[in-house]
Parts: sequence; C-alpha cells; structure tokens
Amino acid sequence: MKWDEKTFTLFAYPSDVRVSSRSEIAYVLTKANLESNKYENTIVIENPSEGTRKYVEDATMPRFSPSGLKMTYTRADEKEKKTTLYLLDLRSMSSRKIGEFKFLRSVEWCSDDRRLLIVGFKRRGDDDLIFEDDVPAWFDRLGFF
Repeated sequence: MKWDEKTFTLFAYPSDVRVSSRSEIAYVLTKANLESNKYENTIVIENPSEGTRKYVEDATMPRFSPSGLKMTYTRADEKEKKTTLYLLDLRSMSSRKIGEFKFLRSVEWCSDDRRLLIVGFKRRGDDDLIFEDDVPAWFDRLGFF
C-alpha cells in the first residue's frame, strides 16, 4: 500500500467515547476531507443490545444525561468563531439549540437530568464570561459561563 494524503482519508478515527446509563455508546468519528481541507466529525450512537446505530452529522462532544434519555453535543462555526450547544432527545432524535459560546471547554450534566454545568475558559474581550482575578492557583484559572 502506498502511503500519501489520499491514503490518510481512507481512515476514520474514534474519540470521546461515552456510555449511557442505558448502555448506549456514543463516540465522535473523525475523517479527513481533502476537498474541503478540513476534518469532518460525526457522532455515532450505538445500542449494542438492539443492534442499532444513529448518527449526528457535523457534531462533537457527546454527553449523555444521567437518565440516558437525552444527550448534548456541539457544533463549531469556524467563520463566526463560536460553538453552538444542542440538546438531543434520543427517543425522537430531535435537537434544539441551547446556546452559543465563544470558548467552550466542557459540558457536564447535573444529577437531576435538567441542569448543565457549562465550563469555558478566559479570553480577553469575552463579555459573556464572568471571571475573578483572585481565583486560587489550584483552580487552574478557569472561568464559568
């Protein structure tokens, strides 16, 4: 096999693997697209016991809710330099937009299945970010939305 840039596009790379309380598995599948000169990300949601597979195109950062009935994911807008957070109902596969963020670091569900902890990082000029300069060093200088 000859290795060149076209060979590289034959491979897909799984990352950010998550398992729900209902034993569903979600992961991001990344593949290089030479025509658009960018990586394409797809979230794959598998249910091994049922043998089903669902897809969310152009998405990253899957996070199951504690009940396993919902999932959040993100889509990046490179032109606008922002990330949009979505909520997905896994039964109907319908999504709704939660919000847009400039510097999104992570998303975590609270145990009540209704609230999210959205963590960002500090950038100069970000009006949406509340940050205290006297945060202890052990806090890693993260800010919160």
